[in-house]
Amino acid sequence: MDELMGEIGQKAPALRTRSKIEPLSSVKLTLGEYYQRKKLVYSDESSPALDGQLSRVFALPEEAARRSKANGFLRKYRKDLVRHVSSATGQHRYLLDHVVREMIERATVKDLRMSGTPRDALLGSAIVLTSLSSQFLYGAHPNYHR
Repeated sequence: MDELMGEIGQKAPALRTRSKIEPLSSVKLTLGEYYQRKKLVYSDESSPALDGQLSRVFALPEEAARRSKANGFLRKYRKDLVRHVSSATGQHRYLLDHVVREMIERATVKDLRMSGTPRDALLGSAIVLTSLSSQFLYGAHPNYHR
């Protein structure tokens, strides 16, 4: 590093302008407002593949109004799902946890309900998680960045 600085230290800067691209005085948006707008943009996105696969495991509210909510079930078994699918597939737990969070979000938005036994739902959720993690990993989902 000292050698590099010795070489360029005596040279005049290549760019000598002091123009500001976006001066702080012109920014009227707070950081909180910026992220709130970003959240709105991304929360409107739905994935037909995700919704379709979840609807095979869980029921719509019209079909099972009195049943417990799928998002609560997924939250309860989140760690177990991630651990078991990770050990079976070799996928990174971070990716699987990201996918489970997306599943919970979509189950909440669609107000999905339990349709069968918890054992069936757990097996179905693991299958959906395995399938979706591959889709997320190989570029089928725009919100996941490695």
